[in-house]
Amino acid sequence: MTRLSTEPLGSAEGYAVVTNQELTHTAKVVWSYLKFVSDPQHMKPMARALSMDAETVSRSLKSLASHGLARRVSGVWLPERAE
Repeated sequence: MTRLSTEPLGSAEGYAVVTNQELTHTAKVVWSYLKFVSDPQHMKPMARALSMDAETVSRSLKSLASHGLARRVSGVWLPERAE
């Protein structure tokens, strides 16, 4: 797979996410991981890579999606730009 967004992570974008009080620390880690990996990610392999429970990652991804920070396309997760 190839990454759909090749835009680099800007410091303002990262700051906007890590200081978002509505997100859990776990969601912030999951979003950061999505931003730094080169390929779209399936949830279970992502959980293994982050040494997290799959259900925790699943909840984090749902939270990120509800905040417009991640989206699921054809079974894989992609990060969205933080506004």
